[in-house]
Amino acid sequence: MSGPDALKRDLDWIHRHFNVDELLSHSVSHQDIQRYYTRSSLAYRLLHSLDGAVHMSLSEDGHFRFSDYNAQVQQLSDLMDQPNMIVLELGCGAGFNLRKLAVAQPANQFFGVDLTPSHTRQSRHAVRKYPNATVTNADFHYLPFTDELFNILYDVESVCHSDNIGNVLAEAWRVLKSGGSFILFDGFRVVPSAKLTEDEYLARRLIEKSMAIDEAILISDFLDEAHRQNFVVGECTDLANQIMPNLKRLRKILTFWRSVPGLFDVSRLLLPREMAQNAIAALLMPYMVGQGYQGYYRIVLQKNVG
Repeated sequence: MSGPDALKRDLDWIHRHFNVDELLSHSVSHQDIQRYYTRSSLAYRLLHSLDGAVHMSLSEDGHFRFSDYNAQVQQLSDLMDQPNMIVLELGCGAGFNLRKLAVAQPANQFFGVDLTPSHTRQSRHAVRKYPNATVTNADFHYLPFTDELFNILYDVESVCHSDNIGNVLAEAWRVLKSGGSFILFDGFRVVPSAKLTEDEYLARRLIEKSMAIDEAILISDFLDEAHRQNFVVGECTDLANQIMPNLKRLRKILTFWRSVPGLFDVSRLLLPREMAQNAIAALLMPYMVGQGYQGYYRIVLQKNVG
């Protein structure tokens, strides 16, 4: 898709196949997030990553490869340059990142928390062979850990679901040791909604709601809040170009799905609503990310005290 006319056609298609007013008016709760990931699990496995990744791949050369789902793990591992570190993942999903880091860094101790019970079970199964990895069913707004325990906190596309980013950052500050780092790989709004056209704003809200995000935060607002919480921003790099190959791949899959007469309508009736709604994000994200309205960032926040 290349321009506003194509975006309008995609929005018209979404209006014909989904109850847009109902989707937009629904306030996303923590229970909705749990249902989204539980009921979308099969789609993530079959169409996204058989290995259990529930995040975007990073393709530096512009060509998608399934091995690109390892990019965030590799970058995180490179930052763990000493033994005996204690590390926490916020929103560990099915355990993809946690398992790979536990293998790559046997001298470090890893913890993961996830809100969704099915994810907690999957993560525990994924790391069952590794004594240096532990998973807890918990809400990252209220971490069940003592103060100043961790050297590193990290997030791979989970903080975007937060309904209180100030609380998340305050908890991150509390459980991090002095000199510790909070590393995020996550999606943010880049352009304020007031600067979007009506169709672009509708596309933004549909992407968020279809992925169980009530309202994503603007990157500048996130960084301002990090400063208010006394974090030092060590890095903020937009990696949006690196997720585009994966976004285009997912859109091609949906394009084929739509091209077979009646196939999408039948599938939508048979599949869980949350799974079918992923089609909305798959359709619209290439345009919104490609235009620079949505970003995907690597952010490093430092807790420097004194």
